[in-house]
Amino acid sequence: MTYNLAELPLQPNTISRILRQKGLLKSSFLFLSACETENLKPRRTEGSRSVNFRTQCITTTCDRRFTPLAIHSIGGVQGMLLVKDDLLSNITSVHVHDVACGIGNVVHNKGGIGVWVGIDVGGERKSILFVCCHLAAHEKNVEDRNGDFWRIVEELEAGGPRFRKKKQSKLKSKGEKTGVKLFDDVDHVFWCGDLNYRLECSRSLIEEKLFGWENIDSSKPSSSSEIDYEGILKHDQLRNVMRKGDAFVGLREGRITFPPTYKFDKKPTEMSSGRRRKRKTPFYTPKDLNYDSSHKRRVPSYTDRILFKPCPKNGVHVKLYDWIEGEKCSDHRPVVATFELTK
Repeated sequence: MTYNLAELPLQPNTISRILRQKGLLKSSFLFLSACETENLKPRRTEGSRSVNFRTQCITTTCDRRFTPLAIHSIGGVQGMLLVKDDLLSNITSVHVHDVACGIGNVVHNKGGIGVWVGIDVGGERKSILFVCCHLAAHEKNVEDRNGDFWRIVEELEAGGPRFRKKKQSKLKSKGEKTGVKLFDDVDHVFWCGDLNYRLECSRSLIEEKLFGWENIDSSKPSSSSEIDYEGILKHDQLRNVMRKGDAFVGLREGRITFPPTYKFDKKPTEMSSGRRRKRKTPFYTPKDLNYDSSHKRRVPSYTDRILFKPCPKNGVHVKLYDWIEGEKCSDHRPVVATFELTK
């Protein structure tokens, strides 16, 4: 799970609603991440929002027999890895490392957290790397986001555990970037967070496809039977970056069949059941998707993503990739995914 909280407090039972709604509590591992849990105001002790996030994560999962393996934060980025109690004896090692990507690569408003886990599977040792991050903001800063990715990868490779495989990487990237060995050193990689890549197109184009209007001045749905998500994603910066090999080399993403998760009007006082409302058509309405109504009217975008390393021999199957529509306290919506790993 990844959720940008926009420096706003979580509503009561938010984490519980998210995990239960999508059946995530049936998983063997849970990796829960959040961005912008706190602002950059200097403080001697950790803010209450971060504590609230971790408290909700632990109280929701402890009664379902989960044990925390790693709990870590860097600035406003939070990462928590939990495992089912019946697998706890199979865990052989845990290692955590963080990377700052803010101003001067010192400020913690942007950065990432890596969690390595060694696990014994039928006498065979496997390793998994979980990463959560918050990359550079604003539509124009694609190169900055790419640079943040490579910095996180290179620093995680340098600060990683000793149990890595240390084999030669087969991955290729533009400019022969260092750090790409990181993904070959482990069996599985899962990367999530507010990656901040945007849709480079007009807002009217997105609204036309989401609301089913044949033209933007119409209030009636078009004759199409479904939303053209692939048509929207043709303008996605992240997909273009991955296709060119400029960043996120060797990672893949599940099929997106949900609307952009940013930027919505903030509604910190609105209480929600967290459930998706039933619609008479597959299309949404402007009331359903209260995208940025300020004078900036930002283009809705898929900033919140979950990626994974494909494994031809040990398959990774995407079982679920979705947003949580009903959680409306932030200007982002949570994104969740579940994966099945085959031996």
